[in-house]
Amino acid sequence: MQRPQDLEALQSGIIEPLMLRLYRMLDFAKTLISRKLTARRLRRNSPLPLDMQAQIIDVLPVMDRLSEEMPTIQLMGFKVAHRGANQLRWLFREICLNADYYFVSHNPRPKILDCGSNFGISILFFKRLYPQSKINAFEPDPKTFDTLKYNIHTNGLSDVDCHQVALGNFDGTVDFYQNEDENKSDLRMSVIHKRMPTRKKISVPSRKLSSFFDGNIDLLKLDVEGYPYAEGRLPESLHFAESDVIL
Repeated sequence: MQRPQDLEALQSGIIEPLMLRLYRMLDFAKTLISRKLTARRLRRNSPLPLDMQAQIIDVLPVMDRLSEEMPTIQLMGFKVAHRGANQLRWLFREICLNADYYFVSHNPRPKILDCGSNFGISILFFKRLYPQSKINAFEPDPKTFDTLKYNIHTNGLSDVDCHQVALGNFDGTVDFYQNEDENKSDLRMSVIHKRMPTRKKISVPSRKLSSFFDGNIDLLKLDVEGYPYAEGRLPESLHFAESDVIL
């Protein structure tokens, strides 16, 4: 006859692995259901072309298992390097799933000012939407800028000019507050200390936005951590061909 403690050990050795397996199956089922619902909402509500929708849906399983050990992914037909899995998930949701940067242009070669390009998901989005677009991209953080240039070069994108500058209301230099972890970017990184309350800062070039355009543009995208044009102080000489501004 088995002793009670032996029986408990036997039950524990059988039940615990079964419970763990059951929990994993439930997690997988929830993930699968969530993925299907996301795909359904995208097909129902997204203004994006159907082929772009299909490419975004294809990457949903990758985003579910994304980790820091995956330095690159395939997205919308592009190879994408990133600087942090959580940041990539956020940008994927904002730019691809929500289509926050979608715009309609009757110009097949729209001129775009992408202010706050990060590591380039927005650039890839614009280039997928309008392959012949002409883009000026701005990113002040040096390492994020390197990843931005890598993504543009690796995917053979043309008509994209990259500028490692902070956009401001003067030409000179400005303090820029970075993530303490130099291997990761952070959407809070900024020239405004209260947005990124860290002791790690560097000096970066500051340039006026008006230095980078000549004539009309089709889209101005502003994601510059609240400084200063996000407050609405746009250059008076800036003219829009189709009046598209994304803040």
